[in-house]
Amino acid sequence: MAIAATPSTLDVIPESAYVLPGATVDPLGRDMLNAHHAYRYFRPPLWDGIYTVEPLAARAYSIKIPLPAPSADVIPYSFVHRIRTGPGVGTLGVSVDYWDGAVWTGIEAAAGIAGPASSVVEYVHVDPLSASARILRCVYTRAGGLTLTPDSLIVVPWPGAVTSGIKPSKFWPYDTGLLTAPNAPITTELRDRPWRDAMAIARDRRQCVLSWAQEDDSVPSSVLYNATGTAATDDEWQILGYARASLPYQTTLSATVSVLCGVGGGSTLARVRVDQIGGSSVTFDADDLSLGTVAVKSEPLTLALDGTLGATAELRVSVRRASGRATYLHGVTADWRRGD
Repeated sequence: MAIAATPSTLDVIPESAYVLPGATVDPLGRDMLNAHHAYRYFRPPLWDGIYTVEPLAARAYSIKIPLPAPSADVIPYSFVHRIRTGPGVGTLGVSVDYWDGAVWTGIEAAAGIAGPASSVVEYVHVDPLSASARILRCVYTRAGGLTLTPDSLIVVPWPGAVTSGIKPSKFWPYDTGLLTAPNAPITTELRDRPWRDAMAIARDRRQCVLSWAQEDDSVPSSVLYNATGTAATDDEWQILGYARASLPYQTTLSATVSVLCGVGGGSTLARVRVDQIGGSSVTFDADDLSLGTVAVKSEPLTLALDGTLGATAELRVSVRRASGRATYLHGVTADWRRGD
């Protein structure tokens, strides 16, 4: 199978090219190459967020993030970590692994990363993510006297060149021999393939529209900001964060909200709420930490927007405690894909 090379730029085809075209390779071949370009370069962030952490010198930082479903094609993703350093001399360490519902799988373990004092260190690695990955765990460490504060993380698709074979996402690569062979037929399937491929890519790659994650010291019952009686009474909502999602030209869409939360006792019902200010909301139960597990829970949230270029949704994350016991929210993610 002679897979076409992936073009580095999109070939914008004028409408006039589609008016009574000849029975030749173009413009259909160019459409298919554009689909290859989209497969390689369509990179909506799977997660994009600034951490909620506290700048203390002598400890490691552990952060757990509930993930949307990664690509069904098990493609590589680019992870860009930004870490702020303070005074001192030393190096940094970054490790990343994911939970698929059964085991943790390590994908990155780096030590000895140069960390100049009072600067922002950007550490980048590219690793594949299983389609079943549901929790991302990032641990940041230091060596020597250097102080550090993990700042942010962005995770984007980084699939590389298109390879042969129909993908699990239903993307079907373009074999140049289909159209370039002498007297090659132009079939209905070939005419339909570019837009089917474009839809397959758009639906396979979810994009983050809300992110919130805080440090947890690697244990389910320890987070930086928990809902306790010192801040509010039982069942009173405590706001932890706001976000603004930019969704140009959208009117009504469904985002998938995922949370990772546990409680130290009392009722597990409706411990987390995510809402669009002035719009819909969704609540989540938490896991009882006495059972020893914290799982990701996901629900749809309908967002209403004005359909303009500047259409935005104001989102809010809140938690509450019950029976005088703490609620531990590790992270919240909302994602969206075309067609939802």
